[in-house]
Amino acid sequence: MTKLFLKFFNILFIAILLIIGISIYKDFGISIDEKINRLNGLVNLKFLFNLFSFNHFDDKLFKNIPDLNSYFDRYYGAFFEILNIILVEIVLNIKNLSEVFYTRHFLNHILFLFSLYFFYLICLEFFKNKYLSYFGVILLYTTPRIFAHSFYNSKDLAFLSFFIIAVYFSIKCFKNLNYKNSLLLALTSALAMNSRIVAIYIPFLLSFFILLDCIIKNISIKEKIKYLIIILFLSLIFFLITHPFLWEEPFKRFFELFNIFASFSGMNSYEVFYFGKFYKTPYLPWHYMFVMFFVTTPLLITIFGFIGIFFTIKRLIKRLFSINESKIYNDIWRSHKEKIILYNFFLIFIPIFSSFLFDSAIYNGWRHLYFLYPLFIIQLIYSLNIFLVYYKKKNSKKIILSLCIIVLTNNIYSLIKMHPYQHSYFNFLFEKNANKLFEIDYWGLANKDALKKILKLDPNKKTYRIASASLVDLHLSKIMLKDEENKKIEILGQDYDNAEYIFNNFYYGVNTIYDDKYKIPKEFKKIYEIRKGKILINETYKRKN
Repeated sequence: MTKLFLKFFNILFIAILLIIGISIYKDFGISIDEKINRLNGLVNLKFLFNLFSFNHFDDKLFKNIPDLNSYFDRYYGAFFEILNIILVEIVLNIKNLSEVFYTRHFLNHILFLFSLYFFYLICLEFFKNKYLSYFGVILLYTTPRIFAHSFYNSKDLAFLSFFIIAVYFSIKCFKNLNYKNSLLLALTSALAMNSRIVAIYIPFLLSFFILLDCIIKNISIKEKIKYLIIILFLSLIFFLITHPFLWEEPFKRFFELFNIFASFSGMNSYEVFYFGKFYKTPYLPWHYMFVMFFVTTPLLITIFGFIGIFFTIKRLIKRLFSINESKIYNDIWRSHKEKIILYNFFLIFIPIFSSFLFDSAIYNGWRHLYFLYPLFIIQLIYSLNIFLVYYKKKNSKKIILSLCIIVLTNNIYSLIKMHPYQHSYFNFLFEKNANKLFEIDYWGLANKDALKKILKLDPNKKTYRIASASLVDLHLSKIMLKDEENKKIEILGQDYDNAEYIFNNFYYGVNTIYDDKYKIPKEFKKIYEIRKGKILINETYKRKN
């Protein structure tokens, strides 16, 4: 690629992704977390406005908003949520709630697209190959569950985006540890930590690798120590600045926050449907997050990602066992590329190991570990790169190119087939039996479309009384409808006696074997279902005449 062609290709590539985002961002429903995420932002913004006496803004925005110090979710960082509220509800002055949430979807996706640029730079730093780097970016963008969550998940996907950017600047510090890169790493690490405290390990792992590199190369660590202290110190300072809850008692509240999230138990009372059985969240089998990753990720991505991890572990073990003072080469890594591949591996390994060490609650699939997926793709590209280097025959390159095309084609096909329910994607091995084995739409993204379908099926009714036979908040989906549609719908909870329609999306939160509160009465018959491929997402029943 010439520089001129590459420049125009980059502009065209970004323009295409933007056009796609603009075209479809209103297709997605609202997740059960979005209301509380917005509230987190409002609580923190109210605290800031009161603290700095910004009284000239619309007071209606903070009507009935609790105070930060008494708020039940006060431990969550809210930097991105505050930014969303300022842009959407203050600068753009959007008042309609459905438009507020749709615009938030677009901004969340923009952040994801912004992070893709840094992911491209990371891949380019690793492999020095523009084609592999673009392949990695497109692979990340087109992975069905990641793509869907990039619109409405302002926790896990926002964290993934900030995490990618922080990892990029940590790799920059490997090459050139100076004041500029140290400052940028500290800032981006703090923003990632604001989304999820687990990101605190990035500057610490970087410091370990840099010090180990000094020991291996037998060079002075004095110059490096200065920058590492700056990174660690400023990361914590910036984190403190972006987290208003910590301002009053920073040390006490920081350790309190860390302990809470290390062993989070907020969902302990809920039952999770896994492999056809119900489990309390604390008692989910150890393999839950690994299996959920495997069944909801395209198969070839999983296979080649683990091949890359295998090569990394193999090389590490080989290096460790070959250490001998009498040998010239006595290194754990022998090149910058080897070092950052190993760094990438430990970026993956440490959070997974920590989740077992602290017995952290993992539920709703593997969304809490989405931030590791870009690193997994790097391991995948690493495996392809090894095959390209060691198998230089033309046929081998054609086979690898064919595999890349197959993977991307499968991703793009799945995006189109599942739209706008890519969050319910299962790979072909499990798609047929997904409903029998796992939770499907636990966030209720398809609920909005089910309500719209009820209105279309009986267009002449003045009122639609709808009950729910699952743990869903239909009031939330209702606000995403047009005002004239919203007014016609009456949500009744589990009041089946007075309902004309019953909605079910198979997310219960209780063991339905022993609890029948979501059992649909016999006087109702199914009139509609949302299904994508072999996956049943939700269904609607109507009272028999």
